[in-house]
Parts: sequence; C-alpha cells; structure tokens
Amino acid sequence: QLNKIIAISGLKNSGKTTVANMVAFLLNSPSWLKNYWSFKCLPQLNKRWNTVAFADTMKQMLADLLGVDKEKFEDRDFKENTFIDLNELRMTISPSNTLSDNKFVKLVKTLDPEIKTSSLTVRQLMQMFGSNVMRQFFGDKIWINSTLNNIRQNTIISDLRFIIEEEAVHTAGGRIIYVNRPGIEPGNHASEKEVIKLLTKDKFDAIIDNDSTEKELFYKVKDVLKQFNLL
Repeated sequence: QLNKIIAISGLKNSGKTTVANMVAFLLNSPSWLKNYWSFKCLPQLNKRWNTVAFADTMKQMLADLLGVDKEKFEDRDFKENTFIDLNELRMTISPSNTLSDNKFVKLVKTLDPEIKTSSLTVRQLMQMFGSNVMRQFFGDKIWINSTLNNIRQNTIISDLRFIIEEEAVHTAGGRIIYVNRPGIEPGNHASEKEVIKLLTKDKFDAIIDNDSTEKELFYKVKDVLKQFNLL
C-alpha cells in the first residue's frame, strides 16, 4: 500500500505551518486526545505521520552555506530582518545596499549582476536560490523529486506552492488543503501567483478559512480530516 500524503497550500502568512501542525497532531494522536486543549498542551505521542516541506532540502543547503541551524529558516524575524552580503556570504542586521521586493523580483529574473553587490534578506535569498538558481539549472522538479523520493511513511507536506507540486501530489494519490486567510494579498514572488491559479482552477481538495480563533481553526482542520476519512 502506498504511503498517504496530505499537502498544505496557501499564500504567505496564511497559516500553513499552523494547519500542518494541527494535521500532524490529529493524525498522530489517539481518539481521546483529538481536542484543542491536548494540541496546545501535549506533545505528539507517536510519529505515524511525518511532516516535511518541499523546501527542506534547500533550507538545509543554505544552512550549511551560512553556518546556521536549519530551524532558523522557520523564524519569520530571521527571514525578514537578517541580511546576507552575497560577496562575503556573511549575515548582518545592518546592511549597506538592500533591494526592495519589487526591484529584487525584476533583477532576479535575469540574475542581474547587481544582485551580487546587494544585501538580500534571508527570504529573498531563499527565493532566488530555490527558484531562480536551482530550479532554473536543475529542472523545475528538483525539490519535488528530493521530497517524494525520500517519503518512507504517511507524510504531511507543509508548503505546496507551485502547480507542478500540485500535479505531483495528486499523481501520487495525495490530498491538498488550501488555507484561506481573509485580508492576505498575494506577494510578488511567482509561487504566490501560482497558488492563486490553483485556487481559481479549483485544484484543492478542501479549503479552510483561517478567519477566527486558533481553536476554531483546529476544529475546522479536524472536520476536513474526517471528510478525507482519515479520522
């Protein structure tokens, strides 16, 4: 029997990681612990379902290059407020030559030499390295293949953002949950535009509105997993 896959999609800051954590808790806990209080207070008791991200391999590569722990790339403050001097590959919080997101998007499309003399936020570096460098030179499926080739058990993928990722997950028999957070607008990166295309083409198996309390979100996630016949 093939391993089951549940993938989480959504725009930046929509709550994908939170929903992935809730899915993991609900699928890894006995029935009498599948409640919000247990989710907040208790650790997962087993790991029948593993949680990964398409970006895990890329984050580990950048972590090794920068000499930091991979977990730092989950820290929003680190991604937005730490800058990388590309000439010396060193981190700083007082950069000398930064790029607005709009200018960054224009320059990175052609890997303009000006980027080499700029200081990028960690988030910008992740976008450039993951999409404009590795995917451009090693193929669009590099991170997909890296993830799916290493699946050894039922798996939750916490960061589905591209059309080819959706196609790969559905081809593998997986289900995809879209997290909709009202008021969140698509960012400039190509992945944000692709998420919207997936939404307009009705490519998601379930949509969860993250529009109230965390507790209500938890029970919405639980209801979706029941619809998927996983609870």
